[in-house]
Amino acid sequence: MQSKDVAIMSDNDEEMPIWIHWPGAIITTIVGCIFIIIISTSTIKQLSTSEWATTTGIIDDYDFFCNYDGEGDCVLEEDIVYTYTIEGINYTNDDTNIGWTKIEFQWYMSLGLTNGVTFEDGDEIVVYYDPYDPQKSVLIPGEDGIDIFDYVVVVLALIIPLISLITARRKGTISDAINEFKGMAQTAKEMQRKMEESGIGMMGGGQIHASHYDSASNSEYGISPSRMRGYKSAIAYLSLNDSMNENTVKALVQSNFGISENDARKFVESPYVKSILFSNSPENGGRITPYISPTPSSEPRPENLIGEDDNASQELQSQLISNFQDAFQEAIEDQVNSERSTISNNPNSEKCSHPNCNNEVAFYSFQCFSCRKKFCDEHKGTSIHCADCS
Repeated sequence: MQSKDVAIMSDNDEEMPIWIHWPGAIITTIVGCIFIIIISTSTIKQLSTSEWATTTGIIDDYDFFCNYDGEGDCVLEEDIVYTYTIEGINYTNDDTNIGWTKIEFQWYMSLGLTNGVTFEDGDEIVVYYDPYDPQKSVLIPGEDGIDIFDYVVVVLALIIPLISLITARRKGTISDAINEFKGMAQTAKEMQRKMEESGIGMMGGGQIHASHYDSASNSEYGISPSRMRGYKSAIAYLSLNDSMNENTVKALVQSNFGISENDARKFVESPYVKSILFSNSPENGGRITPYISPTPSSEPRPENLIGEDDNASQELQSQLISNFQDAFQEAIEDQVNSERSTISNNPNSEKCSHPNCNNEVAFYSFQCFSCRKKFCDEHKGTSIHCADCS
């Protein structure tokens, strides 16, 4: 049975982390030391009263009464005030002892007596006083003025902190506790950082801050309004319609916007694009959307989609392409971050086409519609053409 109890206690110790165990042991030790100091100091003072001088005193006021506590139980209390004269000077005091626990004078005087002792005002009593400081006095001298419970408290104040310190030391050192706390704090910071990166973080007042997440949630297709505007711009600019298959749309998007095949595939597989262009396909479950697709042109589309005969101005076309590229950047944000880290470590990464410029460019950087060269943000053209082709 004892071995089972030890096993249970051991399991409970393992459940408490060391960074909590050590502070608990330290606090317990401090509290225990405070009790030991207070009780020891008062006990030493009380023991010294056995050597004090004696004189005869008079009880001025004595009261032994029942003080009822909150539960209605009677608690006997004693109030005693006495006077004594030393070298012609009268002193008044109410101390029966100066130990940590107060002892009743009536109980002390009744020890060994069958009928007990009672006191009245005017009775003579023996007073023990400090010959070097006569105003200090007691009625119960020496060890008689110390309650046995005081020794019990001192022992407990020694044993409990000692057990706490030994148990904490068995689990590890203070340095281990500090390192464990730092690790826990670092883990909490890492979790918070990941939540913030995913667009979900806590702000003051317990409100959830998730601007990107909220905008996506408020959309029917789970995407932000800016991304939807980019898709609409691309569909309108290329005159895409539901009569085209996925391969045709992917080829048009890739060739006209100068993006990779993988990025064009992401555009085609977007839930919003599928609902507009491929609403009757088996992959889309045959769902019909109320969105009205752009009316396809009855005449063959010229090979150069941005020629002089286009009705849209160059500024409008540039804005459409910019919106579309912004949508792509948001749609594949995670992939872009990984490609950036790869490009930054690759000495053969693509550079800006402007002379003497070593800035790196990515797939979403500005690309001249005529010469197909890519430029960084510093040297990009003011429209869809670079400075040399304008």
